Amino acid sequence: MAQARLNYTTPQGTAQYPWLQPNKPDTKFDEDGVWKTNLLVPSKEAQPLIDKINEFAKEQLGDKMSKAMLPYATDADTGEIIFKTKSKFAPKIKDSQGQLMMDNVPQIWGGSVIRIAGTLTAYDKGINCGIKLNLNAVQLIQPAEGNGNDGDDFGAVEGGYVASKTNPQQETDEFSDDF
Repeated sequence: MAQARLNYTTPQGTAQYPWLQPNKPDTKFDEDGVWKTNLLVPSKEAQPLIDKINEFAKEQLGDKMSKAMLPYATDADTGEIIFKTKSKFAPKIKDSQGQLMMDNVPQIWGGSVIRIAGTLTAYDKGINCGIKLNLNAVQLIQPAEGNGNDGDDFGAVEGGYVASKTNPQQETDEFSDDF
């Protein structure tokens, strides 16, 4: 099998679990690090890329295509298509006008609207075969803002439980001297 590559560009979609910051790869499962993101795209807009991936898989893998791992799935809750992209190299980050951002690249949070460009490649290692969406560049169209908290922006609720001002451990310590 010849090592073929085919360029792709996704439609606009929503970043899911992005790890795209320059000089900060995800090293949790690979000590060398990887840059990655999933991209949620409405199924109608995703269909041309799905067709391109399937055609490439058929050309590169032949009969094995039916058992191949493909880089997309359907979200069971929303029906959107999830494209899975990854790279060993930091992707170029461009703004909505296509200008390369060299400095001050904003944090790309989940929920950001982005497009992805890269290459399709096939792999065939016996029973383990499939197609990869290699990540080369990201176009940041609309950044989502991280809230910087741990999800605990609770306000007061009238009539609810109110904790005492003293530490329960201090109360226990005070009474232990009596026994």
